Amino acid sequence: AITQIGTECAVILYFRKDIGRIIGAWFKSLTSREARADHDAKMGWLVIVGSIPIGVLGITFQDQIEGPFRDLRLIATTLVVMGLVLGFA
Repeated sequence: AITQIGTECAVILYFRKDIGRIIGAWFKSLTSREARADHDAKMGWLVIVGSIPIGVLGITFQDQIEGPFRDLRLIATTLVVMGLVLGFA
């Protein structure tokens, strides 16, 4: 997770206006029926609904994820391999 903090910060910084607009529209959709038709409000709901399955999977397979996949050699190898794949792509 620590290797993704810089990426997450960059994405949030770049899309801060869009994220703010989506969050604002989502909150308005909670109180106003007309606001529910807004594209940004729908996007907010889609992000929430789309996050539920991965949250359930994370909780369900927490022990399997935390165990063997926390080996530093495995993490380093997969980072290098994915870097090469992205480099060739």
